[in-house]
Amino acid sequence: MTRSAWADARIWAVSASACVAISCSAGSTDPAAVELTQEQTAAKFLSDRDFRRAALVESVVNPLNGYSARRLEHYATADDGQLSGWDALPEWNPPVREARADGVVEPSALVWNGETPATLDAWLDLGRTAFERWPTQIDDALAAALEPPAREQFGFWVDERGRVSGLVHVETADGLEHVAWTCASCHAEPDSDGDLVHGRASASLDRGALDPPLPDGTAPDSWSWGPGLLDVTADGQSNPTAIPDLRATSRQSHLHWAATLKNSLPALMVRTETLLITQTGRLRPPREIAVALALYVSSLGDAGAPGDAVANPDGALIFERECSRCHHADGSSGAPVPIALVGTDPRVGQSPARTTGNYRVPSLWAVADRSQLLHDGSVERVEEMFDVSRLAETPGHPFGLDLQDEQKQALVEFVRSIGGGD
Repeated sequence: MTRSAWADARIWAVSASACVAISCSAGSTDPAAVELTQEQTAAKFLSDRDFRRAALVESVVNPLNGYSARRLEHYATADDGQLSGWDALPEWNPPVREARADGVVEPSALVWNGETPATLDAWLDLGRTAFERWPTQIDDALAAALEPPAREQFGFWVDERGRVSGLVHVETADGLEHVAWTCASCHAEPDSDGDLVHGRASASLDRGALDPPLPDGTAPDSWSWGPGLLDVTADGQSNPTAIPDLRATSRQSHLHWAATLKNSLPALMVRTETLLITQTGRLRPPREIAVALALYVSSLGDAGAPGDAVANPDGALIFERECSRCHHADGSSGAPVPIALVGTDPRVGQSPARTTGNYRVPSLWAVADRSQLLHDGSVERVEEMFDVSRLAETPGHPFGLDLQDEQKQALVEFVRSIGGGD
């Protein structure tokens, strides 16, 4: 999209009545904004293409990067009232069955029965089911990785029900069955009791190791990613990032590590729908699936996570002084920061696919229950963030390093309390 086309799109979006309704996000500061309930937002998203288009346009930070330009070109485009772009793609609602460690073959079933949920609870029920069962990406390399010891090699988890890493079997229109990833494959892990925790990053998943050797027999870049890292930038460069913890989604000011999108519920719906479209290329999910997933992911931070529920009062004061310009004690995050200011590996932030010149400030919600911090997962625990010795291997984020040891301890205890508790 050219700069002129972007200006036209922005003018169009501002004049659209849907723009007013977009401000249903909790972070809206427009006093004239019309607050929509989650159910109203869902209904408007399903029925109003102008609303979906405006949600995309208003969320985009840099319209010229590859991610944004592709969506501005294809998503919710108008063509004399006719379906066009990705709206014209055939809808795909396949039956699926779970991949299981015990070899039990259950009957395939639809994730969505064709009925639009009438209540928020019904939307969240559908979202939870879709999170565990909707095929986000078919990957035939998975078929050979379901059996031990292969699944241990690739870091697949098995939960208390015997499900393998959220993987599903799905039948395509040609009658062939494939294995596919779901949201739970990357964004869920069992706890110490084997119960699946939705939203927690799959830190053990070694997705890159599944890739075959290059045609000349050499190792692809993905073999060096390591567990818990994925390269999703589609820019032809090797710049993997840590799988994010989705329990913090509703508290993020922006989506993606490179702050590609301003966050709101409609923006998250667009982000989810377009992700599912681009993963298949020629199909789109029922829009109800995208809406349900966005509502469900937004709800993951409603409850506390395992962690340190009691805050250190001295740490709270240190946090306010040292950290509150970017991170907030309620788990919400501030505005994105320039890549040079944070000082970490700049490659992802500079990627032509998603660059905005910034990195997003990560929410600290449930941070005590995470094992990979910073955008590249190079720090394992909160305590390491304030250890000066880490700079030799993990540069950047120098904030708080000059505190006294007892101050660091108090700060760590407070930070670990954010989002903590059952």
